[in-house]
Amino acid sequence: MGVAPLPAGPSATLPDTTIILNEAYTIEESDLEKVREIIKKDGEYDIHRGCVGLLTEVLSQEREYSDFTETIAVVEKIQTEFVRSGRLDVAGEILAMLSQLRQDIPKSRTNLKERIQNALVMAGGWEKLSYLSDALNADSSISPQSVEAYLDHFGWEALSTIVDLLGTLEYRQHREAICDYLVGVGKSRVNIIAKGIYDRRWFVVRNTASVLARIGGEEAVPHLEKAMMHEDSRVRFQVARGLSKYQSEKNINLLIKLLWDPNELVRDTAFQSLLKFSGETGLNVIVATVNDDRFASLSESQQQTLIMLLSELGGEHAVNYLVSLISSGGLFRSQINEFYQRVAFSALAHNRSEKAKKALLRLTKSWRSKLRRMAKDALRQRREFMYSGE
Repeated sequence: MGVAPLPAGPSATLPDTTIILNEAYTIEESDLEKVREIIKKDGEYDIHRGCVGLLTEVLSQEREYSDFTETIAVVEKIQTEFVRSGRLDVAGEILAMLSQLRQDIPKSRTNLKERIQNALVMAGGWEKLSYLSDALNADSSISPQSVEAYLDHFGWEALSTIVDLLGTLEYRQHREAICDYLVGVGKSRVNIIAKGIYDRRWFVVRNTASVLARIGGEEAVPHLEKAMMHEDSRVRFQVARGLSKYQSEKNINLLIKLLWDPNELVRDTAFQSLLKFSGETGLNVIVATVNDDRFASLSESQQQTLIMLLSELGGEHAVNYLVSLISSGGLFRSQINEFYQRVAFSALAHNRSEKAKKALLRLTKSWRSKLRRMAKDALRQRREFMYSGE
């Protein structure tokens, strides 16, 4: 109780606020895993597809025609924006959603069904598909598969407009996607697709001819014959390429006509295409070509190839023709006749028939020494050929 100060006691320890806050905000491992999962799902969420789901929900709730029409108009605008931005997958989903909704609406609500049908038809019109053209020309990375998948949402009413796209697309892979699509759906609509044959632009005619050649059939032939007379050789070249993909009598007849085209590349393409036909079909092609008065206008290598194939496929039936090539020279032989004789002997040497052997044996007794020598050489070659089994 005196005046002396009290002795100092032990000082109280203040709490560490940092530790307290860390403990308060530390997330348990289980909670942290939930957070990670939420962040992952958020990153994977496609806002565009979410929009499709929202539109579907809104449309399903509309009952009044005026409200339904206004909502469809909004859907059309959103679908167009997806096309313009290159999101063909989502744009296609909207069209699929509209098609399904049209089926689900009761038959009594014909006005609603007609409004949806009108929206689908308009989506395949030129105004909307021109946005598709712009999007494809702006982005070469859009895959051909995406283009075909999007076009699959349209009916035959859009075919004419889709053909028009062949004249606007810049990238080859996109044009080929259009062509593949037209081939797949155009078998019963040849006359619609064929309008491209009469376009002023050569590249539209070329692509259309390619489609029609791959479709084939009686309806395509008149239009392909028109394309074969096109002044641009690139069109005729494409016809020759397309005709080679399918074996049919009509295609073969058109290819034979192209065999006499004034352009060398077209002629060679038609020639190579004709060589792909085998069996009786191939033999008929060769016979028709060899018997043509213009056969001599082909290059010597092409003539030789055809004569050799005639001997191979025709067997004993080709022997008389080959012998006629050898004996037609007479006393006044020219370089051309000597060429045919040389080729004919080679063809007989590679002919497995007994008739070919007998013909060569007769020729070894010819009064012309040159023919006797060539016949003997051919017999030797034939023995080697037959023995080797080639």
